[in-house]
Amino acid sequence: MKMECMIVHNVMPVYAKGMADKETSELVRSHLTRCTACAAEYESMKAWRRENGVSEQEESFSEQKEHPCMQIGKKLRKKPILITAIIIVLLYFFPVYHLVPAYATSYYEKEDLAKLLFIGSFSDRAAVQPILRQANAAFSDWTHTQAENEERYGLLARYANARDDQVKFVGHSLELWSAHLGETEGSMWVYYSQEALDDDGNIVHGCWKCAALWRLEKNAIGEWEVVEIEDAP
Repeated sequence: MKMECMIVHNVMPVYAKGMADKETSELVRSHLTRCTACAAEYESMKAWRRENGVSEQEESFSEQKEHPCMQIGKKLRKKPILITAIIIVLLYFFPVYHLVPAYATSYYEKEDLAKLLFIGSFSDRAAVQPILRQANAAFSDWTHTQAENEERYGLLARYANARDDQVKFVGHSLELWSAHLGETEGSMWVYYSQEALDDDGNIVHGCWKCAALWRLEKNAIGEWEVVEIEDAP
């Protein structure tokens, strides 16, 4: 059962009684228009209520036998869902699993690896977005000379392909793992894959599932720029 179906299944008895709050009711109504299985279950629940003459008041004060779906609904407590949600949130903000590919290289300092344990504040992550955009442009560039790449991308030119490399296609993915900024210095962890192909579809070079640490500084006009790149060999 999908997570959304489980949530709707859990609150359906309350929704059927007309006791759900506005946000919950909107969630259920929206889900029922998209999920035929849950819609069928809800229609079955309503039919049972009509056949047994159950009104909201009667159900509140009587001890008559409940519809099986309602019994299941009561058994599905919010606690397991809440625990799952908490785990998901913790793993998002504190992705300890990111340590595995970086730590396995035995290349980075422990102090730098510790920065992988927290993705960074929203403001820090927002501040490095221009660098990510520049990096994405560099990763996919194979139309300029090496000198032009260095002028356009600075240190990020190492990820660009020079025009004389016989590269005709470049595919890549780039993910921000963490960003930690001070007043004038900072760093960001990224995770990327890149593959450059020639005219015949042969791989010229590439790097797959690579973690890298980029050290940053603010320049004279207050913009963050990459001043050092640590890519595990």
